[in-house]
Amino acid sequence: MKDNDFVKAAAVAQNTIIERVYNPVFYKTISELYGAPRSQEEAKALLKIASALILRAKELGLPSEPEPPSYTSVKSAAAMLQKDETVKKAAIVLNQGGVVR
Repeated sequence: MKDNDFVKAAAVAQNTIIERVYNPVFYKTISELYGAPRSQEEAKALLKIASALILRAKELGLPSEPEPPSYTSVKSAAAMLQKDETVKKAAIVLNQGGVVR
């Protein structure tokens, strides 16, 4: 695989993980706390707010990184990898250093 191909594969893998793993967890958490976003625009606005809060926390020297995952979270992620072949492949690509920066 050429470097350019790997970069493309890494970008696809990263988007897959974001769309199939991170976003559903984020939206589930937001829904539990504040109610479900009513539109795609509202969901995007929530993501922007979350990003801004993380940046502001960093500026203030507050903890902005997530805590290490719990045993339950790790177990849940492992189960997801077994169920979703696309997520599994994406995780393998990212684990091989394919993080797009």
